[in-house]
Amino acid sequence: MPALSRRRVLHGAVALLTGLAGCSDSTTDSGSASAPRAENVVRDPEFVTLRDSDADALAWVPSEGTTASDGDESSTPSATHRERRLVATAEAADRLRFADVEGADDARQFVAETDFESQTLFLERHRVRECFRLKLCYITWSETEVGTRYGRYYRDADVACRTDAEDATVRLIRVPDALDPERVSGYSSGTNSNGCRYPPSLRTTTEQSRSGSGSNASSPSARTNRTGTPTNSRKPTRTESKSGQSATTRTRTEADR
Repeated sequence: MPALSRRRVLHGAVALLTGLAGCSDSTTDSGSASAPRAENVVRDPEFVTLRDSDADALAWVPSEGTTASDGDESSTPSATHRERRLVATAEAADRLRFADVEGADDARQFVAETDFESQTLFLERHRVRECFRLKLCYITWSETEVGTRYGRYYRDADVACRTDAEDATVRLIRVPDALDPERVSGYSSGTNSNGCRYPPSLRTTTEQSRSGSGSNASSPSARTNRTGTPTNSRKPTRTESKSGQSATTRTRTEADR
């Protein structure tokens, strides 16, 4: 099918939304957000995103003993492909490999700037329809579990896309905690087809007003525990540039991912 502008796609929006209700490989819902069950939660965590229509394995950790360079097929990314993975040490980070795609250098810099004494990288892969992008809403974690929540949105109207095609994406998310991968045994991810839906403890004052709640909300970048009490906050330090199928760094907003 030839590439289409999203403006043309929107003419068939009703039928399209019906057919694409489950376009993400994650759980999809449209209801309100419930309170996270994990001990810690951060809205808008720091992360870097790679997106490409051709490459499948955009970032991976080769098997032990493999010394292949980035993009070298002999490193067999398919054999070590995992949907989710924790990178908790500088030694493990040194073994990360990236496909030869736009934004790979930004991803390497993001990894290099991670302080593994107090932070952990969470690698997560998704397949997403070309006409859509996923926004990372928040991440939750405990000593034994890590979970992510996404909202699905249309990409910018001037982005050419095919309704029957998918892109591969990978995110390296910076968890502001030193986790032990050996102790983490549970992973979860959800995607809301109506965009990001936040639990009360993560809503801004404006979002609280829209929901009709009179309670105070935490700062958008606040880290809270499961009782809703803010702990140490981490302010975003990176931004992302817009690009059709680029691989880009981002912390607070998602333009075309």
